[in-house]
This record gives sequence, C-alpha cells and structure tokens, in this order.
Amino acid sequence: MVEGRDASTLLLRWDWGSSEPQSQKDQLLNTNPLASQILRILSGHRGVDRRISRSALLEELCQRMGQVSDREMRVAIEKLRRGHAHGAWICADLRGGYFIARDAAEIDVHLSSDERRAQRLLERVRLQRHTISLQESAQMDLLSDDE
Repeated sequence: MVEGRDASTLLLRWDWGSSEPQSQKDQLLNTNPLASQILRILSGHRGVDRRISRSALLEELCQRMGQVSDREMRVAIEKLRRGHAHGAWICADLRGGYFIARDAAEIDVHLSSDERRAQRLLERVRLQRHTISLQESAQMDLLSDDE
C-alpha cells in the first residue's frame, strides 16, 4: 500500500507550467509530449468511477496531437507508470478504462489486482512448460522405440 499519499493532492500541486529545475517529471514530459498529454487528460479522470475508456483516451489524444496509435499510447502509459511520480498513480480498470487513483487505498486495490493476475499468468506459464516437457519426453521415447 502507498502510505500517506493522495493522488489528487499530488496532481493539484503539480504546476504544468512550472519552470522548476529539470526533475524526473520534467525530463520525461519534456522528451515525450505524448506522456504529457496523457497525464493532462487523465488528471480529469480521478477515481475508478471517472475512468476514461482506452478508445476515448486515444481519440482525445489524436484530437490534441494528430495521429497517435493505440500502441504508442499504451507504451507511453507504461513508461509513465514505471518512471514518473504522477504516472505511478495511473490505473487500468479491468472493465475498461484508465484513471488516476484518488488515494492510497484505491491504488492498492488496483496494484493487488495486477499482482494476482501476474501470479496466475506465471502459474499458467509454469504449467505449460511442464506439460511441454512431458510431451517432449514422450516424443523422445516414441522415437527411440522406432529404432
């Protein structure tokens, strides 16, 4: 859980026109205007109840910036989530849509959900590898019987 932080407060304190020294925020946003626009749009979508669908986010980005692919948008969102103080608060709802978590409890719910999905995915991969290994052993046995 993210302790003592509130996404709304963080975003409200963030001055988009600030001339402060190059920080992590500035470096990413100055080198990636797409990331900057994504955060601007998502700042109006705080909380799961105010999520914006992926297609609506992409449409709004295209209106602001011209042609942007879905892939470019998703890559930019991933970069924000991994390496930006405000981007770390971006959530994707399984029912469809992106939003900025309102508070630590909301981000914790969504990060926990992501962790459970990742664990299920890793378990499936482990089982698939095991099954393939068994099949390969069986095929090798069949080949040796043919000789």
